[in-house]
Amino acid sequence: MSKGEIDFRTKLEFLKMDGASKEALRNFRAVLEKQIDGILGAFYGHVGAVPELRQMLGSDSNIARVRAAQAKHWLNLFSAEFDGSYFEAVKRIGQAHYQHELSPSWYMGGYCFALNSLIELAVQTYRRKPEDMVKAIQAINRAVFIDMDQALSVYHEAISVERERRQNSLMGLIQGFETSS
Repeated sequence: MSKGEIDFRTKLEFLKMDGASKEALRNFRAVLEKQIDGILGAFYGHVGAVPELRQMLGSDSNIARVRAAQAKHWLNLFSAEFDGSYFEAVKRIGQAHYQHELSPSWYMGGYCFALNSLIELAVQTYRRKPEDMVKAIQAINRAVFIDMDQALSVYHEAISVERERRQNSLMGLIQGFETSS
């Protein structure tokens, strides 16, 4: 077992992502599956209103591709299978956002939009079942925070790699200068 897997299991335990939370996520996934297109439509309408983000997204066909990938990711998240394929997907998504220089503040703003939409859907779905509503909202919060944590970890790792690359480049220049002096 790798250190990353141990750390992730510890995070899951700390956030109380237990069997009951995973079951609540899976139950809510069926609801989300029916509403994901509307939620993402509202999200991309909101994002598209910000010129910097609209430019970053590019063509309508690219937005459709990104939107489909995001739907797949969210439905995967709500399957509550925090396994290797989940980690690989989060890593690819985080790296793509980092490479396109999407600021973490915009990224977190996106999570806020998603979280609010998910909670609204949970309230509408479970309004007559308060106990189920509480379980669903708690599980949704846990899942979104897990996903945010993983995304920020990818950003942190990418920044560390870039910093090390720059430092090595600088050291190479200094050594080259000292050698030529």
